[in-house]
Amino acid sequence: MGRLQAICLLICCCFSEVTFGTSSALPCQCESRDLCKPMPRAQPKKNMEAYVVTEGKSPYDKWHWDHITMVLNEGADNDKLMCHAHSLGVGYTIMEEMPVYDNYTNNSNYSDWVEKIGNRATSMYADGVAVNLLSLMGQCQVDAQHVDIVTDAVAQVYRKIKTEGWPKLFCIVPWMPPCYQGQCHLTSEIIKYCDYFVTNPDSFITSCNLQCRAQATIPKGRMVLGIDEYLSVGVPKSKMLMGVPWHGYDFKCDTMVTTQHSTRICMLAKKNGTNECDFKGSRTRQSLGEIMSNYPKQFEKHNWDGLQEAPYFTTNFQNETVNETHAVWFEGIDSLLDKYQTVKETGLEGVVVWTADDLTIEATDDEIGLIWNWMVHTLFLTGTTVKTERIDMAGKAAGIGVGCFLGGCLFGFIITCIAYNKRIKKMRIRRPFEKDDLSADDFHDDDKL
Repeated sequence: MGRLQAICLLICCCFSEVTFGTSSALPCQCESRDLCKPMPRAQPKKNMEAYVVTEGKSPYDKWHWDHITMVLNEGADNDKLMCHAHSLGVGYTIMEEMPVYDNYTNNSNYSDWVEKIGNRATSMYADGVAVNLLSLMGQCQVDAQHVDIVTDAVAQVYRKIKTEGWPKLFCIVPWMPPCYQGQCHLTSEIIKYCDYFVTNPDSFITSCNLQCRAQATIPKGRMVLGIDEYLSVGVPKSKMLMGVPWHGYDFKCDTMVTTQHSTRICMLAKKNGTNECDFKGSRTRQSLGEIMSNYPKQFEKHNWDGLQEAPYFTTNFQNETVNETHAVWFEGIDSLLDKYQTVKETGLEGVVVWTADDLTIEATDDEIGLIWNWMVHTLFLTGTTVKTERIDMAGKAAGIGVGCFLGGCLFGFIITCIAYNKRIKKMRIRRPFEKDDLSADDFHDDDKL
């Protein structure tokens, strides 16, 4: 009887291991089984947290891992990246875009998608799941019932991934809490499901924009307004992550409009003759390194938009078959530093670099001698607060010239005074003509005398 009980107990233990210990039963692709476990939450860091998005387009061994908290992988599943991140104490998160349906309740297609996400998180030993909600939350023309639709969709993902108990849910959201027919409580509804809110840097320019023109990726005023709105509806600062783009956009202009202040504005084409702006069809994404390499002269002489607080320039392409005007908007040293400092001063959890692949593309600015890569990102992340008074390139050059002129005048005046003072000290006061070899009588005006 005792032997039978022992056998039954052994069978039950094995069954429970398979049923409830799914993660430990899965194969591990890492060198050590310890790396196929969720990463414990690191101790609070002195600097703000830095999360990075990757599309799998750059070698991760070139990244600066010392200041990375978590990797959000938007590309294909990568066992080696997960193992490498875990070996350095960095979390690994899978990233997916939320499919758009009219209804998510009892929707078999969506249920299958949720099941797939949960299985991927388990098989990749992911520390989190990042769901891009921009296509769902960023719709312009929907009714108030959309609040319940989005809440139900997010809740299903949350319940699925939390069956393991540990993956974090990153909700990638528009730059500002959305409202639908005056109903603005969606963000308050999903706070209980989202472990982190990540503002999508591409959400500032959408088809909802009334102005069909080239513009900054993240206008400073909107960024500050969006942060304030999320905090005001109850999102804790510890849950807020600001997406920061290390890339820009090359806009193809449909027409150029000149304002009364002689500013040229790049107007974009509409979609198939409709009144909706064709943002996606009118722009090409380029990393900062690519912009600096492709447009070195234009980048050096770029303009500064004081309203959007971002750099830009326009350029023409002309040959026998092409005659186009392009406007390139990007994030420069001033605008990037400003965004990092805003996150730090506001007390948010940290930044999400969009993307690590963009940082890996290096290019040197001949004028200021900086290399746009991980080193600059690290400097922004860990550096002390810097006063950011906005000066365009012409203003900088003029300021340097005036400074050099005044400095030269002052230096010359000081040297002259010192030399004159030394000469005076070497001289003693004498009577007139005391040292002359000739007599004073030899000097007169009358030749006859």
